[in-house]
Amino acid sequence: MKIIYTKYNRNRLPRFQLKTSILTDNTEINYVQKEALTTDSKAHIKQIYDNYVFMSERYPHINSAKASLKDDNAITFEFAPGKSLDEHMLDAISKKNIPDLLRYIRDYIDYLKTFDITYQKKFKPTELFLDIFGFEPNFSDVVCMAEANIDLTFDNVFFDGSVFTVIDYEWIIHTSIPLNFIIFRSLSRLFWKYGEYLNSFLKLDDLFEEFQINEITQYQKMEMAFQEYVLGENRFYNIGDQYTKKIETLNKVLDENKKSESQTINQLHLLSEYEDKINSLNNEKSLLLIKLEDSNNTLNNRMIELDYYKSQEAHLKSESESIKKQFSHLHFKYDLLKKQHYETNLKIDQDITELLNHSLKRRAIFKRTKHLMAENQFLINEKDRVAQQSSEELALKNQELDLLNEQVAEKNIQITELSKQNHEFRLQINHLNLSLHEMTKKFNENNLSYTHLQKHNHEVVLENGRLSDSLKNLQHDYHQLRYEFVELKKQIFNDARRKEEDE
Repeated sequence: MKIIYTKYNRNRLPRFQLKTSILTDNTEINYVQKEALTTDSKAHIKQIYDNYVFMSERYPHINSAKASLKDDNAITFEFAPGKSLDEHMLDAISKKNIPDLLRYIRDYIDYLKTFDITYQKKFKPTELFLDIFGFEPNFSDVVCMAEANIDLTFDNVFFDGSVFTVIDYEWIIHTSIPLNFIIFRSLSRLFWKYGEYLNSFLKLDDLFEEFQINEITQYQKMEMAFQEYVLGENRFYNIGDQYTKKIETLNKVLDENKKSESQTINQLHLLSEYEDKINSLNNEKSLLLIKLEDSNNTLNNRMIELDYYKSQEAHLKSESESIKKQFSHLHFKYDLLKKQHYETNLKIDQDITELLNHSLKRRAIFKRTKHLMAENQFLINEKDRVAQQSSEELALKNQELDLLNEQVAEKNIQITELSKQNHEFRLQINHLNLSLHEMTKKFNENNLSYTHLQKHNHEVVLENGRLSDSLKNLQHDYHQLRYEFVELKKQIFNDARRKEEDE
C-alpha cells in the first residue's frame, strides 16, 4: 500500500486522537484508513467498527462503505463511488445555481428520513444525551433520528446520481437526536467552508427558514457541547493552545519548541494568505468564464444575423438578375417592333413607287395609297404606343433596379460593419482566453505553493509532536532523577544519623 494523503487530529482528547490516511495499491484502488494515535484511542477505533456492524444490521437498505478492522488500532474503508454531496453542491455554488443547490439539500433531507425516524411530543433526553451535551433542551413536537449518526454531513455522504453511500460511522450516538440538529450541522459546515462566496447571493438564515430549521440557539449550544466532548473543555490539545502552555524543561528543548511554534504560526499565516488568493483567483476565473460565455453567445447571435444578411444579399442578387433578364427581353421586343416598322415603311415606299409607275391605275393607286397611308398611320400610332409603353416599363424597371442597388449597397455596408464587429469580438475572445490562461497559470502556481506549504506545515506539526514526546520523556526522566536524588539524600541522612548514634 502507498500513502497518498495523511491527516492527524491531535487537537482532540487522547481517547479520540486518530490518523486518517488515503492508501492506494498496485491496482489503483484507493482505501481510507483510520489509525489510533494513542493507547486510549484504540477503543475508539473498535467503536467505529462496531458502529459499522450496527449500521449494516440495523439498516440493510442503507448503502455503507465497507469497513475492515485491522489488528486493534486501525480500520480501513473502501472508497465510495461517485462524488460527495459536498462536491456536487460546490459545482452548483460555483455556478450560482440555487435551484440545484436546494434540490441537493432536499434530496439529502429525504435520505436522512430513510433512517429510523421517531416523533416525540416532548423531547426526553437520555443519560447518554446529557453526558455528551450537558444540558436538557426544550424541544416539543420534534422529529428525531434513533441511534443517530450526527456527523452525516455533506462530506460524509457520497452520491453517484442514484445511490447514496455513507462513508463515516465515527459519531453514532446510541440515543435519539433531533433530525434538524443533523441538518443544522450540515448547513452550518457548508457555510463555514464556502460562506465567503455563498454570502454574495444566499444567506444561511434563508436556508434555515426554507427548511424550517428552528431552535437555532439550542442547536448551537448542543454543537458547542459536542465540540467540548471531543476536544476537551479547555481545548488543551488544540494546535496553538498547547504552544502557549508554560513548561519547565531543558533550555535546548524549550528553544526548539519556541522556534517550531514561530514557524508554525508563520506557516499558518502564509496558508491563510494563499487560501485568500486562491479564493480570489477562483472568483476572477468564474467571472472570466461568465464573460467568455456571454461573448460567445453574442458572437453566435452576430453570426446568425450575418448569415441572414448574406441570404438576403443572395436573394437580392437573384432578383436583380431576374430584372436584368426582363429588361433584356423588353429591349429585344422593342428592337423587333422597330425592325417591323422599318420593313413596313419600306414596303409602303415600294408600293407607292409601284403605283406611281402604273398611271393607268391612278384611281386604284389613289385608293390603295389612301389605304396604305391609313395602314401606315396605324402602324406609326402602334409604334408610338409600343415605344411609350416600353419607355414607361423601362423607366419603372430602372427605378426598381436603382432601389435594389441601394438596398444591396446598404446590406454590403451592414455586412462590412458586422465583419468589423466579428473581428473585434474575436480579439476580445482572444484577450479573455489569454487572461484566463494567465489566471489559470497563477492559480496553478499558488495551488502548488499552497500544497508545498501544507506539506511543510504537516512536517512542522509532526516535528512538534516529536519534540512534545521528547519533552514528556525528559520531564519523566527529570522527575525520576529528582525522586532518586531525594531518596538518596534521605538515605545519606539516615546513614549519618545512625553513625552518630553508634558513636
